[in-house]
Amino acid sequence: MNYVLPQVAKNLQAMEDTIIFALLNRAQFLHNSNSYKPGATGLPGHRTHNMLEARLIEHDLFDARLGRFTDPEEQPVAKSLPLQERPLIRPPSGLHQTDINLTHDLLPIYIQLMEKLCKPGDDPTTYGISSEYDEIAFRAISRRVHHAVQYVAECKRRNCPEIKHFVKTEDAEGLMEAITRPEVEGKIRRRVGNFVTHIQDVTDSKLRHHVNPAVVQEFFQQMIDVVKQGEVQYLLTSK
Repeated sequence: MNYVLPQVAKNLQAMEDTIIFALLNRAQFLHNSNSYKPGATGLPGHRTHNMLEARLIEHDLFDARLGRFTDPEEQPVAKSLPLQERPLIRPPSGLHQTDINLTHDLLPIYIQLMEKLCKPGDDPTTYGISSEYDEIAFRAISRRVHHAVQYVAECKRRNCPEIKHFVKTEDAEGLMEAITRPEVEGKIRRRVGNFVTHIQDVTDSKLRHHVNPAVVQEFFQQMIDVVKQGEVQYLLTSK
């Protein structure tokens, strides 16, 4: 991994495109608000979980055995995981910390997004498929967030003297101010909005539900805010 921001930014942009496609696909189903309520699965082991949480947790348990979470940008929703069973050796990441997990910060804002992104309504016959698309979208979001938290923060830690000063003095507010780049955040929002518009311009609104690009832009800003909180956490532990 090259710890230079331009390369990391390219990786993040590719991940953002994946997120946008996943969100637009999820938006083809009704909101299905009841699927986001605790106990929606009807499964004994998930009485406090909604369908998205149950899917994520069940797949986490399986994927942990395969070694998925040895990748720093992959973080589980499940609180407790089984041991890895499949032999898998990854090269050192060069990161000083790889266990920052923001999935539980992302879940509420993702569920709130669905209220704005999807058509209102509830169709129990599509709970299974809509929650499958939920999982695809959420995994892509989580991957982008954790990649940014760790690799962007590590680039700044290595290359920015100002960041090193705030880390040394344990100044969380100074770090947050130093890592905040309104012009970069605005550029991301504009690109996201333009990309959503472009995709929908070449699709038939009679065949596919079109979403408001501003809704996706707002969500990306919320995602950026979570990333910055994670970056501060990462940096403060890097002394």
